[in-house]
Amino acid sequence: MFDQTDMAKAKKALDGIACVAGNMPMDLLTVGTTQDAIAHTKRLIAICGKDGGYIMANGAFFDKVRWENLKAIVDTVKEYGVYK
Repeated sequence: MFDQTDMAKAKKALDGIACVAGNMPMDLLTVGTTQDAIAHTKRLIAICGKDGGYIMANGAFFDKVRWENLKAIVDTVKEYGVYK
C-alpha cells in the first residue's frame, strides 16, 4: 500500500517537519531483477535524499528475498545515499 506513495509529494509536504521513509516495494526484493532494484533505489535517493530527511526502508521483511537484490540496494545506498 505505502509503496504507491508519491514520494516527491510526501517529501515536499514533510520537508523540514519530519523524515520520509520507505517506498521500497517488496516485489523488488522477492522477484525483481537486481538492475530494477538498483534503479529504484537511485530514484528514491534522487527524489527524497536531497538535503537529508530520507530513510531508505521497506515496509516488511520476508525470508524469501533475493539476497543479491538486498545486497545491491545496500551497496547502492552506501554509494549514492551519503549526505554531504
